[in-house]
Amino acid sequence: MFLAYFFIWLRELADIKLSLAHYNHQLRPGADEVESEAISNFSQTWNLPYFEESSSVLDLAKERKAGVEEAARFARHTFLENIRQKVEATDPARPVYLAIGHNADDLLETLLINLGRGAGIAGLASMPYFDGRIARPLLILPRTDIRAFLNQRDISYFEDASNESPEYLRNRIRMELIPLWSDILGYTPLKQAFNLSEHMREESLALDELAGLALEETVLTEGGLNLKALDAWPSGLYYRVIDLYLKRQLGQDYQLPAASFAVLERKLEQLPCRACITLAGARQLEVRDWYLRLR
Repeated sequence: MFLAYFFIWLRELADIKLSLAHYNHQLRPGADEVESEAISNFSQTWNLPYFEESSSVLDLAKERKAGVEEAARFARHTFLENIRQKVEATDPARPVYLAIGHNADDLLETLLINLGRGAGIAGLASMPYFDGRIARPLLILPRTDIRAFLNQRDISYFEDASNESPEYLRNRIRMELIPLWSDILGYTPLKQAFNLSEHMREESLALDELAGLALEETVLTEGGLNLKALDAWPSGLYYRVIDLYLKRQLGQDYQLPAASFAVLERKLEQLPCRACITLAGARQLEVRDWYLRLR
């Protein structure tokens, strides 16, 4: 609710049009319906266009063979992006952004999750203020400050009961790891996490630019990659160039699955070699001698 009030205040100062969107994950029977009704009433009170969608995330998780958190994130982001495009289509000359309520605590939790998964620079910079058409205006604000603001003004808000469940990794990091770490440090490193994320994002953008130059020099006329020519570039760019190559071929949102990446990594350590890695959509990544091609 804080994010909604933030933009209601902001539209008094700036020429912005505001809509409200809510996705019901159907994970909390009863509570989900109460929350959806309250948000719908809020939008009517403030005369805001309102969009809502409801579907079973548990069913989606089974269908995609993914965890509940991953499936929920996919469903929510897909819904929000569809709404963003729908609203933008009504006035193409006016860009539409998705404002997400991530705060400083969310950033710290995400940074620790990605660090534990062996993330590189991009993973440590995964929650910027702006990411394409996604905006996170609350990213510098601690969760305690947001709650204090709402409580002082007697503004009601919802606490997701599932946030207390130890079943989810993020919750255990929030409830167990961060309090222990903060006690050892003597402070909660929210500002430090934000600064680290910003520095990593700047470095990631610089490396992306170098990877683009390397790709232009190593891509073949028939569309493959000359891996021997890529050796002339710093080794830190190697997999970034391959990732950029795949994104240009398969779309900017494409991520090579971890299992496929592990196979590719092993094969590239054996160059020159021959191998074929099957990707989604019946596509194949072929390694032949010193060349890599997408088929």
